[in-house]
Amino acid sequence: MQFLLAGAFATLLTVCAAASHKHVVPTFGHRRNANGDVVNMLEEEFFQPSKFPIHPSSSQASVKVSTSKFLIKDGEDITVSWENAADVHEQDMIATYCPVNTTLDDYLDFHFVNVSSSWKQGRGSFSLKLFNMRQAYRFAYLRFAGDKYSVLGWSELVGVEQAEILHVHLSLTNDVTEMRIVWTDSQPAGHVAYSESPVLAVGNTLEIATRVHTYSNEDMCDEPANQKRAIYFREIGSIHEGVLVNLKPDTRYYYRIDNGLKTKVGTFRSSPRPSINRTVEFAAFGDMGVLFSPVYWANPGASATAQRLVEEVKDKLELVVHFGDISYAVGHGYIWEQYGWLMSSYAASIPVMVGVGNHEYDHRKPAPSGTDVSGVVGGGFHPSWGNLGSDSHGECGVPTVNRYFGPGNGNKVFWYSFDYALIHFVMISTEHDYLPGSVQRKWLEEDLASVDRKVFPWVILMTHRPMYANETSELSDDKVAVHEREIFEDVLMKYKVNLMFSAHYHSYMRSCPISNFKCQEPGTAPVHIVVGTAGAGLEKASSAFTSEWIVAHGIEFGFSRGTANSTHLHVDWKSSVTPGKVLDSVDIPLWKD
Repeated sequence: MQFLLAGAFATLLTVCAAASHKHVVPTFGHRRNANGDVVNMLEEEFFQPSKFPIHPSSSQASVKVSTSKFLIKDGEDITVSWENAADVHEQDMIATYCPVNTTLDDYLDFHFVNVSSSWKQGRGSFSLKLFNMRQAYRFAYLRFAGDKYSVLGWSELVGVEQAEILHVHLSLTNDVTEMRIVWTDSQPAGHVAYSESPVLAVGNTLEIATRVHTYSNEDMCDEPANQKRAIYFREIGSIHEGVLVNLKPDTRYYYRIDNGLKTKVGTFRSSPRPSINRTVEFAAFGDMGVLFSPVYWANPGASATAQRLVEEVKDKLELVVHFGDISYAVGHGYIWEQYGWLMSSYAASIPVMVGVGNHEYDHRKPAPSGTDVSGVVGGGFHPSWGNLGSDSHGECGVPTVNRYFGPGNGNKVFWYSFDYALIHFVMISTEHDYLPGSVQRKWLEEDLASVDRKVFPWVILMTHRPMYANETSELSDDKVAVHEREIFEDVLMKYKVNLMFSAHYHSYMRSCPISNFKCQEPGTAPVHIVVGTAGAGLEKASSAFTSEWIVAHGIEFGFSRGTANSTHLHVDWKSSVTPGKVLDSVDIPLWKD
């Protein structure tokens, strides 16, 4: 880890400059190169259909391919084995097919046979995690022949549990007597029963029916997100969304999801009423993704952060805010499936509120209807000073806005606000127009002006792109930050925002209370915290510049953990790698009158 902290206004040593983090989309099986780096789908030549054509089985097909299971649940591990292969080449491969009724060159992933130490003997095995994408799997042995492949053997089908209830997550509305619940499955209808009693019996429960929707490749703005291939767009199934109503505030509830064929139970605590006497425990981060090892929870990355959040839920954590760059699917549908599984480990128990980053939304090609899911006509927000390109790879917010929900008082997940006890949280989008006179800017100022600071003494603003950051390896991002400060830093000061969270840089940075690049007296300016360390690949090296306003900086997987009471807002940066380890801390006082 690279971490420097010394006193109130620490000076950072300059680390030798190097290229910043490179965006990586893992393969379905999260394959790694010989050096241990994750294979990047954006650079993988074997997924170009015309590169290595595949010929079907012939009379010489003789390799036996088998699996350790014939039916799997979501996120279940499986072992794939083969034997009786002769004249083995190190580029022979075991290809994963899902769906199975597709062309031979439309595989979902592959593993070279040399993944197994016994490959030269014509046999071997490897393990991987499979996900319930509502379609069966099958594996094939492909023989390398210079410029093509031939199929030498098939496994039996590996089915997925039908109607399994997947990706359960909770989120807030703007009513403390409500809680939104969302899940995915293959069924056309669903119901949720809920009660204060863990015994969900007839007569002691409330029940709601869910609204069901989906989306298609035709909703996307561009390739590759709109391509129907195993590695790109995948059929979503049914997305169920419902609002549990008539809840008693700040009360433990139990719920049972029922889709007609399967049930799933869970528990949560309802939202508290506005109260200056209520302590709030929350987590905050951006830039998560899905990176995990073959052994779940075993390595740093998104899975480690998810595991820490599961533990934090047991230690009073009651709310998560995630400000953009959520799954990093960028058009690869299987990533959204894997992220839904990962997120549900904690999000089925506490509400999670998300915003968008460049990798969920940025696009240049207009949506098929001409207006994208955020209501923008044309190809999005592209100011002359910005570097807002096509980072969603054609998604233009479609998967995000269909899978996740805002509270309903702004613009879907793009910008909104909500109250939680004594905190007013505001999520805005730096991927949309925030210039004076824009729809978002007008909404933001009206929202902040409406806050009763006697009831909500803490105002926390969340964006994806930071206003202050100390990474100089991305000069185009620095230029955006300069304009962000010029455009609306005055809004933060005018409405006395206590804390601004952001991400985008895959590192951690905390400022002093700051305005116009100058440290201010505590309680007279916002503190800025960049926490883009939740799981996406960290900065390889940092050219962090020296400045008196930078109090702390670090490069390690972690997340912010906040505790707010009537007098102080305490924020830790906690390690995802080492349970319980606090890497940085700050106490933010109330804004002075």
